[in-house]
Amino acid sequence: VRAAHVRELCAAFTAAPVVAVSLGVDPRAGVPLGWADVACATAADAAAARARLHGGQLDGNTLKVAPAPEGRRQKARSRSRPRGRR
Repeated sequence: VRAAHVRELCAAFTAAPVVAVSLGVDPRAGVPLGWADVACATAADAAAARARLHGGQLDGNTLKVAPAPEGRRQKARSRSRPRGRR
């Protein structure tokens, strides 16, 4: 799953405009961790997207849509460059 795929899914099933998509990826192995943060323009848009997508299917997996934990939301916004080995 790529960020573009998640963005496309949100656009196809909700009227909520997607502002940003960030996939959780293991920095050492480079494989997806199984979650994505999706930011919508407003809280109302996010709630509508959550209502439409929770329980849906993506590549054979059931989606669990919930607000991101507070710490993860702030980290995603404050990171200016990718982390990892230098």
